[in-house]
Parts: sequence; C-alpha cells; structure tokens
Amino acid sequence: MTTNSTTLVTGLYVKIDDDWAGIARLPGRPPRLSHSELLCPAVTQALLGFHREARWLRHVRAYYRGMFPYVPQDAGARTGLVQEQLQHRRRW
Repeated sequence: MTTNSTTLVTGLYVKIDDDWAGIARLPGRPPRLSHSELLCPAVTQALLGFHREARWLRHVRAYYRGMFPYVPQDAGARTGLVQEQLQHRRRW
C-alpha cells in the first residue's frame, strides 16, 4: 500500500464527515456505523477499482484495518448495513 492511498482514504473520510456532519440523528437506537464509516470504504472501493466485494474486504483487512473499526467478515454483510443507513436517512 502506498502513502498516496492512505492519504486518499483519510481525505475522503474527512470530506464525508464534514459534509454529513449537519444531518440530525433521530431518536432511538443509534446506527452501528457513522455516515463516514459506511460511505468512505464504498467510495474508496470504487475509486481504487475493486469490482469484487470479497477482494475489496481482504484488501481493507490487510491495509486499512486501523482506519475502519468494523469490517464485515463476508461480502454480503455490507448490503444490510447500507439498507439500514438508507432507511435511517429516509426517516428524516
């Protein structure tokens, strides 16, 4: 992994975090991941050209483990998290 990709991920995380900071959270159970923790890996996956989810998750575990506290064990797990965030967003 190069320093440039780490810088890209860090900058992207900060940008998403700043842009989504003003969104109010609804009462109730807090989401498992913040907007930044959900969107940053997805956007980084697209920018780095990983087309297969399983390969991307292996790459994240190998190189970005410290940056993302929750990395699903299987490729289908993230779909449920995306749906959870979309429903949370639709409620407001």
